[in-house]
Amino acid sequence: MKSKDIILQVLGTCCYSLQKCISLMDNSGILLDVDTANEASEMLLLHIKSYAWLAAKFDSERLMAFKIRPKFHYLWHQACQIREWRINMGVFATWSDESFLGKIKLVATACHGKTMTSRVYQRYLLCLAMLVYRHNQMEKPSS
Repeated sequence: MKSKDIILQVLGTCCYSLQKCISLMDNSGILLDVDTANEASEMLLLHIKSYAWLAAKFDSERLMAFKIRPKFHYLWHQACQIREWRINMGVFATWSDESFLGKIKLVATACHGKTMTSRVYQRYLLCLAMLVYRHNQMEKPSS
């Protein structure tokens, strides 16, 4: 059964195309073959176009449901680079580091401007020391 609601169709296309691009990246190595790179690029461009359409549609109704930000333009460049360079950008993702960056931000915003840099580095070195300590503890043979 096909929906006659154009907004739902575009929203579905927006979500599907992003998921398809992510799926193609997740199931590929560091270098994409030509067909996969082209399809991933097309899917990401389709996501961008459908998201932009939704943003324009809702903006005309004065609803800020879909906002266009500078990152959106960067995403367009990534879509073009996937096709051109065929490098899987998913391999270089830093999603797991996001929480650590948030912790650094919390330290930085809680410090005085004069001591902010040294305090951030102190906390960073403490985290690295804890990481090395935990790693050493895991390598020790249990008695």
